[in-house]
Amino acid sequence: LWGGVTAHAIGAWKIYEHSGDLAFLGEAYDFYRALMWTNTPGWWGHKYEAADCLGNMALELGYPQSEADHWQEMVKADNFDSWFNSMWEKNGVKHYFGAGNTNEFGWSTFAYLSMKNFPPDLARNMVETWAMDDVVGFNRQGQMGTKDLVWWQQLIEDGENTNFMITPDTYYIALKGMFASGVYDHALTLTLNHLKNYNFKPEWGIPCAPEAVSADYEFHGDAFSNFNAGKILLILEGIFGLSYSVVDNSFTVADNMPPEWSFMETYVPINEGGETRWTRVRVDREEQGGVVTKSVHVQGNTQTTLNIEPWMEGKTLQSATVGGETNTVSGHIDYQFSNQAGQSLQIQLTD
Repeated sequence: LWGGVTAHAIGAWKIYEHSGDLAFLGEAYDFYRALMWTNTPGWWGHKYEAADCLGNMALELGYPQSEADHWQEMVKADNFDSWFNSMWEKNGVKHYFGAGNTNEFGWSTFAYLSMKNFPPDLARNMVETWAMDDVVGFNRQGQMGTKDLVWWQQLIEDGENTNFMITPDTYYIALKGMFASGVYDHALTLTLNHLKNYNFKPEWGIPCAPEAVSADYEFHGDAFSNFNAGKILLILEGIFGLSYSVVDNSFTVADNMPPEWSFMETYVPINEGGETRWTRVRVDREEQGGVVTKSVHVQGNTQTTLNIEPWMEGKTLQSATVGGETNTVSGHIDYQFSNQAGQSLQIQLTD
């Protein structure tokens, strides 16, 4: 069984969270149940979240608790810590996850960062040691390559295929993990560098979506590749920090807006009962005299619980709208409101 189907189960649960469509959920669960009941592929550690999602599907559809428990048993969830420890710095490779061949390191190590239990401190060590390093790591002129630089140089010298030095799908998966594990500063740098240098061709003066960039930094393959679609989620879920669930009746904005931006704004369509309503979200940022002022505005919220979590950018909190709680793990300030269609708040930060 090919491993990619594991992550599809996670996506199916998200579709249900966004739609509340029980008919869809029933069809999806029947499919995954028949396919993965006796084998749930690991797929960069995604099997653990897939087990959570499949268990949630089962309970939502009226199956007994034993049905949900089966998925945890299938992936051996109680063995997670032992498995994780065996993969971290495997074969003696420092700050790397799941090293096999110690002479060849690939981008997929960063895919594991999407696991919800990946320790943030280890994630930062891995990103700073490998993704940001431009000598032996993965950094190619500000972007992240598919292989480490030593391996790439060997491929070039051996005359091997070097057409896929930077690719959009692997970039999305790796950056998704960096945002998920809280390495926001480096995730932002790599995302913006990619958007500016991969998805824009100065000579053409227009946005583009190439299949790959080769070792000579020229576009390769399809110039309109749908592999680039993941970048949309890096903006909406990574930079803007948007999420919502009509099942849990909640809407969240946990921004990671780049310090060089002055604002960002979007409208989120949420369909319930056949009616689409639009929730407006705007984040503003200004800096004067060494003080950063961030404001977050939400209008037209339809969910019972509204979570607003502005990012502190690694700075010191000087002042904030009352009611927030500093989250030292995520580096955000967490606010939660009930039955509020709209809400605005402000924080001030200093170095």
